[in-house]
Amino acid sequence: MWSNRDRTWIAGCALIVAVCNLHLMTNTEPTILVFDISKVVNGEWWRVITHPFVHVSWYHLVLDCGAILLLWKEIRLRSQKLKLLAAAICAAASLVFSLLSSSAIHHYGLCGFSGTAHGLTFLVGLVWLSEAKRGDKKHRNLLVVCGLFFIFASGGKSLIEVFTGEVIFSDLHVGDLGIPIVESHLGGVIGGALAALVVWAMKHKPFDLTPTLTDNSNKDTTVSGGETYSNISAESEPQ
Repeated sequence: MWSNRDRTWIAGCALIVAVCNLHLMTNTEPTILVFDISKVVNGEWWRVITHPFVHVSWYHLVLDCGAILLLWKEIRLRSQKLKLLAAAICAAASLVFSLLSSSAIHHYGLCGFSGTAHGLTFLVGLVWLSEAKRGDKKHRNLLVVCGLFFIFASGGKSLIEVFTGEVIFSDLHVGDLGIPIVESHLGGVIGGALAALVVWAMKHKPFDLTPTLTDNSNKDTTVSGGETYSNISAESEPQ
């Protein structure tokens, strides 16, 4: 189940996505919102913020937003602000790494959530590995396997794409994805690793290790540092 705080953030992001993709309804080009380094240098700074929300087709939009929604629920950090910070770090790293390593971005620009999604996939893998420390043996093994799969799948896929210059399984896509900037995927993965380090440094124990509390969740259970499970769990925050 989505928490009320989750629904609020998702509704806000959905509104921004809708505004940034009005061009899909009018069959026009989203040139004013896509990242274009020459336009940014000339003062159109908002492109740095808007470009992840812009998509080149309905297929592109559904694919990216679907991935973000599935990942968002699994990023069990201690607050929605930390989750938003993690996503922002992934998006920023995706853009910066692309600018440093890709010539294509200077010609075609950049848009979409794919870099961010790759970073969040890597981060979810780290979250699952962290949660495995507290689970029973059966669930611990499952979380370790799934966590390692997400980490190596996102990281390995991104590395292969950078070395080959092509998106893996691109022939399987049934809609328009524009001209993918493959470096943005690896940049997002780097962002996912950086996000984990930043959140860990800020909160010391950033991952929500108790996502599902028992019926006694209203009782304060003391943990190290004098905190309580009810303070650590994202679900127990005031809605």
